[in-house]
Amino acid sequence: GILGKEGRQAVNNSDFAIGQFRFLGRLLLVHGQLSYYRLAHLIKYSFYKNIAISVMMLYYQFYCGFSGQPSIDMLTLNFYNTVFTAIPIVIFSLMDSPVECLETLMKYPKIYNTSRTLHTGIFWKAQIKAFVDAAICFFIPYYATFYSGSDSIDGLYAVGRISYVALQAVVTLEVLMIARHYTTLFIAFVLYSWFIVFPFFYLFDWSMQILRVPDPGQAGMSTQIF
Repeated sequence: GILGKEGRQAVNNSDFAIGQFRFLGRLLLVHGQLSYYRLAHLIKYSFYKNIAISVMMLYYQFYCGFSGQPSIDMLTLNFYNTVFTAIPIVIFSLMDSPVECLETLMKYPKIYNTSRTLHTGIFWKAQIKAFVDAAICFFIPYYATFYSGSDSIDGLYAVGRISYVALQAVVTLEVLMIARHYTTLFIAFVLYSWFIVFPFFYLFDWSMQILRVPDPGQAGMSTQIF
């Protein structure tokens, strides 16, 4: 809608409002292209990381008679989306750009991306990658963990935590790989997301001891794993 003397009906019924026709170029070449680019990657990545953690839980069901027993506790699973993997993709969706300088998009209209960043083939390719990444992060720890007396790490939650740490690192690395514009803030939160899981597990164990609600299957597990 054009905001002009003829009234505000066009503006009230439009998705975007501009004051002059000359602003249309920037709306399409800069804001339009960036919105499509960021949203396409946001959708693919959001499905990717959630399917990956769900499929990793599914793989374990083949080893527990499809009883529904999770290999990861519910609190840790809830933190997956809210704490460990949320911030990097949010920063990506707000700040990432296919070119270094936004003015380049206006100066060289020929670089406008006319290809479809998100379509059925690309979407399912990302989801197949989620199945593969989940398989690597689950089956290697499952078959590589060992029994060694009191320092055993072959238990249910030990394998689950190792798999969880591996997958959380993989999905964090994925958002770093799809980004084209690196900023100090983005790198800082990628590193934060990558390493915050380690002190979290220590605090998780300590909190159970302090609150005197220890879980025999998880007490001291973080120390043994790390």
